[in-house]
Amino acid sequence: MFFGVPMISSFFSLSLYGAALFSIVLLYVVIYTEKGNALAATRTELNTAANIQLSSLPRRFPKKKEFSLYASMDPAKEVGGDFYDFFFADKDHLALVAADVSGKGAPAALFMMRAKTIIQSLAGSGMDPAKVLSDANSAIMESNDEDMFVLPHYY
Repeated sequence: MFFGVPMISSFFSLSLYGAALFSIVLLYVVIYTEKGNALAATRTELNTAANIQLSSLPRRFPKKKEFSLYASMDPAKEVGGDFYDFFFADKDHLALVAADVSGKGAPAALFMMRAKTIIQSLAGSGMDPAKVLSDANSAIMESNDEDMFVLPHYY
């Protein structure tokens, strides 16, 4: 007897209790490992998205005696909705675009890529900036189920 309880019964109860504790600990280890793997995969995807986004920004700056140009971007999150672009609209005119997309993170980055592509495509057609932005707005709003917006500055 152990404190009034037969010894075999106490041992059996402790064994069940120990097995239950071990099972709970093992379950937490499995859950923690799965969540850790999922988190690592998400981080890898976000790093890849950030690299894609940064690679879409101009990296070479025109060397002209009339002006100097440099830009950089540091998103608030891994990816974001801010962007800049510059390109020659024709042989004599440098186009500068800086914009901010509503929201943050991956949705804003996707919307940013869409807006950037549309603006650059239209600007290459030789239209004046007001017409480019008007037509870009129409194209962006055509299929914008999330009601996102972009505030571009185009010079």
